[in-house]
Amino acid sequence: MLFGFCVIVLFTGLAFGGGTHAGYLGDFAAQFLSVPLLVTALWPALSGRHPDRHKARTAFALLCCVAFITLLQVLPLPFNMGRGGAHLLSYAQGQEGEPQFPGRATLSLAPQATWAAAVALIVPLSVFAGVMQLGPAQRLKLCWLLIGFGGLSLLLGFMQVAQGSLSALRFYGVTNPGDAVGLFANRNHFAAHLYVTLALAAVWFQLTAGNTHKRGRIGTKSTLVFAAAAAFLVGTAGGLALSRSRAGMILAAAALAGIVAIAIRQSRASGQDEHRTARRATIAISAFAAVFTILFGLGPLLTRFEAAQTGPDIRPVLSQTTFETALKSLPFGTGAGSFVPVYATAEKDSALFQEYANRAHNDLAELLLETGLLGVLLLAGFLVWFVRRSLAVWRAAPEGAGRAQSMLEKTAILIIALLLAHSLVDYPLRTTALGTIFAFCCAILASPAAALPNAPKHHRRQQDSRQSDLQPAHSGTPGERWDGQVQWPESWRRPNE
Repeated sequence: MLFGFCVIVLFTGLAFGGGTHAGYLGDFAAQFLSVPLLVTALWPALSGRHPDRHKARTAFALLCCVAFITLLQVLPLPFNMGRGGAHLLSYAQGQEGEPQFPGRATLSLAPQATWAAAVALIVPLSVFAGVMQLGPAQRLKLCWLLIGFGGLSLLLGFMQVAQGSLSALRFYGVTNPGDAVGLFANRNHFAAHLYVTLALAAVWFQLTAGNTHKRGRIGTKSTLVFAAAAAFLVGTAGGLALSRSRAGMILAAAALAGIVAIAIRQSRASGQDEHRTARRATIAISAFAAVFTILFGLGPLLTRFEAAQTGPDIRPVLSQTTFETALKSLPFGTGAGSFVPVYATAEKDSALFQEYANRAHNDLAELLLETGLLGVLLLAGFLVWFVRRSLAVWRAAPEGAGRAQSMLEKTAILIIALLLAHSLVDYPLRTTALGTIFAFCCAILASPAAALPNAPKHHRRQQDSRQSDLQPAHSGTPGERWDGQVQWPESWRRPNE
């Protein structure tokens, strides 16, 4: 049941969670369907004997942190504790220009937006809690779902470019006309989805390459699967050029480098022939994908860089203004989801531009503005945990049937690092779809699934079976241990014995 709920929530979040604003019907559907998953995943936390109680309690503690920050920001507090950010809004000014504060006020300057931001976190929290308790085979099945949606988004991107800016396949009103956006509202998030798919497709390719090398596996079916995995990996890399996203292309190059590093690490750790073959094949196909992407997307990408040189880039202005405003709102911040009204008030006349500032395009600056020092401390704790877990997973050697799980854990490290780096110049994690993928990877990294039965255990069973065949059966009384000698009945013995 838990796996079924995970499939439903991931499917809904990926299919309808590509918007950049809160309030879309698809986001509401994903949030509604994630409630049963969250309840089911947290239920073992109440048990004292359930094998997954510790994993469920970890997710429950994370949920409590989110609830604490939300209540702290939306509940009215005494002693004017919210005055650190209230003076940033124009409607908090009195008639004489002096701030006026009531006896009680909320820390959030936009409580309704804070509630909406908290509800949006239900989807990634439920996926994190659910995937932590799944086994390795179920996690690999969910990877197939993610790869499938990546392929669907790539296909939509090709069709959107072919049909032009008036294509009916653009599902959001606010989009980049003329560019591929797939299942998302803008090209940057489409590019983020593709480099995530690229990393997951590399897992499929490496496993296929290793299996094809094994004795007796080379044939028509295995060759076709290997060719399909290679074509999908190259096609995904080439599809990134359709987005014309500068950050997406740079991070795609980093993804290809990470894929090669994972293949080399897996080969050196195992030392088996099939992993050496997978390493060579991965290096070759990654190099071909890089060349293909450069040749296919160099022209469109150069036009983006030329446009950036002729016109002003608003991202540095957004980040600078957001950081300056965040320092004024310390220590509590202005409340989750309050960026739009706060920035509209704090925006400088010298930095005005025609575009609508819906986000800071720098999640670190926006996090500091909306949550203050508490959010920064939580982010610092997450980064410390991420670095420690990454080092432990990277150093661990894959064993037996756990090699696929080991490769998936290293790929999760790569995806998390790519999305965090992208968040410094954009806001991919603010979408339901990419936030759900991020939670999926964090769950894989936080709770390594138990490996399937390995060779030594199977070998012991065979030895036990052989020993039982060689040894005679014992028909003694229950609980009596056979000592290797047959005890004949007294009536069978000779009188002189």
